Amino acid sequence: MEMTLDIAIVLGLLVAAVGLFATRALPVDLVTIFLLLALVLTGILEPAIAFAGFSSQIIIILASIFVINGALLEGRVLDTVTAWLLRVAGGSINKLQLTTLSVVGGLSGFMNNTAVTSLFIGPMMTIARKLKTSPSKLLMPVCFASILGGTCTLIGTSTNVAVSGEIAKQYQEGLTKWIAKGGADLNGDGGVDAEDYLQYAETNKLKIYQPLGLFEITPVGLLIMAVGIGYLMLFGQRLLPEYPDESLAEGFNIREYLSEIVVMPGSRLIGQRVFESSLAEMEFRIVKILRKKRSFVPNIRSSIEEGDVLLISGGIEDLMAVKDASGIEIHAETKLEDESLQTEEVKIAELLITPKSTLIRRTLKEANFRQRFGLAVLAIYRHGQSLGRK
Repeated sequence: MEMTLDIAIVLGLLVAAVGLFATRALPVDLVTIFLLLALVLTGILEPAIAFAGFSSQIIIILASIFVINGALLEGRVLDTVTAWLLRVAGGSINKLQLTTLSVVGGLSGFMNNTAVTSLFIGPMMTIARKLKTSPSKLLMPVCFASILGGTCTLIGTSTNVAVSGEIAKQYQEGLTKWIAKGGADLNGDGGVDAEDYLQYAETNKLKIYQPLGLFEITPVGLLIMAVGIGYLMLFGQRLLPEYPDESLAEGFNIREYLSEIVVMPGSRLIGQRVFESSLAEMEFRIVKILRKKRSFVPNIRSSIEEGDVLLISGGIEDLMAVKDASGIEIHAETKLEDESLQTEEVKIAELLITPKSTLIRRTLKEANFRQRFGLAVLAIYRHGQSLGRK
């Protein structure tokens, strides 16, 4: 095949797109729009053809599905789902899996598979910790169930919608051509329409595929989903690997940098504001305060009171050096786990810095992180290593 200018332009745009997608130099949606405009400006595509996709039935359906997904993710659905699944399971892994896979499969028939899976990641991780089982044994079946459930309806997956759209397009083109060639009124209703076209095809034994209905593929899809869920229930627990759920405290070596101290009577810390205290001046961070059986994350107005139990981020050796001068007592037997770090008011979470984040190349102090977001950083994990206080 001879290399023409159009082919060279398309190949060049393809290479540029792959490079931009890989480097993430620009957002994916922006790159896509630029490519579309480039194809139009170079004359490779007519404007009507290039922008025809925006009026496509497929795009409208998929956009509607994502609106539904967003509403579910933004609401209090996750907490409700977790509580309901735990109540139904009653501590039984088998009951939990059967219920979860059935619910996931059912939702995937009407929602995007990726969104359904992401919706259940949080509840499954919480349930895995409560039932003391490996998260992999719950998460992988959820992923498979969402794929299987997508085969049950027309809008279950984007591929179903795309195929149905193509069938509808071919059907409409065939009908238009038949009418243009002088299609006859075969049913005697006074007009030439789709019913006449179908009757003509049936009489002449022509194969015409009509657009798929919403539940037309449901019988086959339900059978496939039932077989798949049955296989996961019978063999999934044996075949799936046992990966222990490493807590965030372990993964980030938080225990090496956190200590609990008690503010003793007469301590010079009493009355000092948290961010202006002697501990803050020595680069200790007060992560949490336990006061009269209530724990909270301190803000810029919080002051230290007698009897407060402070969760401190800093080296234990440095803390021992200022112990007597500050009037504090260190809890030597404290065992810090995810559960002890979290309360109704205080949560521990793992966050990812994205490539376009404004925090890149800035220290926590320069970014005013604590005051800006109301969050306390316990540790930073980079390239497989915990940076701790570095």
